[in-house]
Amino acid sequence: MKKLLSLLLVMSLFSFTVGNADPITSKERELLIKELKDSHDFFLKATDGLSEGQLVFKEAPEKWSIMQCMEHIALSEKLLIDMIRQSMQSPANPEKRAEVKITDEDLLKAIPDRSKKATAPEVLQPSGKFANAEEIRASFKKLRAENISYAETTQDDLRNHIMPHPAVGELDSYQWMLLLSAHSRRHTLQIEEVKTSEAYPK
Repeated sequence: MKKLLSLLLVMSLFSFTVGNADPITSKERELLIKELKDSHDFFLKATDGLSEGQLVFKEAPEKWSIMQCMEHIALSEKLLIDMIRQSMQSPANPEKRAEVKITDEDLLKAIPDRSKKATAPEVLQPSGKFANAEEIRASFKKLRAENISYAETTQDDLRNHIMPHPAVGELDSYQWMLLLSAHSRRHTLQIEEVKTSEAYPK
């Protein structure tokens, strides 16, 4: 009888582990990792080997320079992952899932869309927090490597932790991870826009 009870207990534990082994699907995980890696490479390629003149060039006084775009990306990388990890400290709120109106696919299209402008919150406004461009790139690479590692290994219930976004409404934490990548892509595209100015230093 004891052996039978022990066997049932082991089977029960095994069943629980298998059923909850991957709170996001393998396809979702693969997409997230790919997005994080692709936008990482896009940013580093766009900011590689730029001169000081190119980094600080501004098409107009109210426009951001490449250096300012880079700083904004690096600051956002930390703020967004901190928000996501903090959300994991609170109980899941799956009852709010019905309030998530945007799909993963549409989110990945909407965030990088440069036809719709937005103003960054004060905490993410570039203000010269980094000594130079290489310091920004190093910070970004370190943070993004940590975020990719998190995406590769996390067992957090990302789909059932919901947080509001001021522009697109409620998002689950998996979507916030996608947004982290899409946001860096958006501002890397902004960097590429700066380069198209006729007055941009060659």
